[in-house]
Amino acid sequence: MNMKKNINEEIEKIKDVMGLTENVAVNSLDDFPEDIKKIFLNNYLHLISKFDWNKENARFMNRATGEYDGEGFNKWMKEEEKRQFEKNKRKIMAAVAEDMINLKRKMYFRKKAEEFENELKDLFGFHIMGYHDEVGNHISDDAFRKFVEERPKYKKYYDRWSNFEDEETKYLLKNYHSAVNVPSYAEIRKIYNFLKTGKTT
Repeated sequence: MNMKKNINEEIEKIKDVMGLTENVAVNSLDDFPEDIKKIFLNNYLHLISKFDWNKENARFMNRATGEYDGEGFNKWMKEEEKRQFEKNKRKIMAAVAEDMINLKRKMYFRKKAEEFENELKDLFGFHIMGYHDEVGNHISDDAFRKFVEERPKYKKYYDRWSNFEDEETKYLLKNYHSAVNVPSYAEIRKIYNFLKTGKTT
């Protein structure tokens, strides 16, 4: 029974990540409270603004008078963004979910790296620290590598530390769907929760 429950839970998680969950509670951009809508647009506006700006702008230019109907364009743009959100909300949710998972993994490896670094500092002290570090509180890859070259029996510690660093960097450099270079996990989680439940808390 427990095995079946675990399998069903994993299926639901996979469906969420793929955007196949039935529980997408938000149907329109109009449903968003202003604070979450601002966060959403800062991160994912590009997913719902899929039109040729020059071409669409030209439609609101009066060729005879040269007057541009900016108000009309802005009204059309907002309606188009609403239409694109409603059309692609499952894909949007999948993108948000993937970003959230990758950010969570980055946080996990950063936490593990920091915990292991503290253990290493207690074990090896200044031998593995960056001598030119103003703070004097960070492990130096060069110093650590030189240390284990001279003492091969400690290489397993270097390998483990390096692996944590590599994993964190991998998720730091991920191509996130968010337009923000390194998006905030708290903000992405807030968007995801609202999309899934329609609630702000």
